[in-house]
Amino acid sequence: MSKYKLKPNTKWFERKRNALIKQLGKVSPFLNGSIVKKLMTCGNKEKCKCGSGEKHAGYYLMYSEENHPKTAYIPIDLHKDATLWCDEYKKVKNLIKLICDYQRAILKNYVKEKRLKRGRK
Repeated sequence: MSKYKLKPNTKWFERKRNALIKQLGKVSPFLNGSIVKKLMTCGNKEKCKCGSGEKHAGYYLMYSEENHPKTAYIPIDLHKDATLWCDEYKKVKNLIKLICDYQRAILKNYVKEKRLKRGRK
């Protein structure tokens, strides 16, 4: 077994980055924010279960716009789709973070490799 440890070089980081960029091309629709379930009354106390104290469940999208929290109502028909969109956004955000990490590593290694090629340490 060798006592030498292989260090990744710029080409290795570029291959990893390019593989992640290809994954970005396969992304399905996404939406930033979080799905929140709120219990509320509709106001129709005579003909609805709210009159007896039970509340309706409603789904809302919570997101930030220009550093201000915003909400948007999600119809019940779109609740499952909106949940998938929010999950997909988390995956995209993670992919972008990894791509940026590899880009930083490429920048850091570039100067080191140039020095080594010239014979400097």
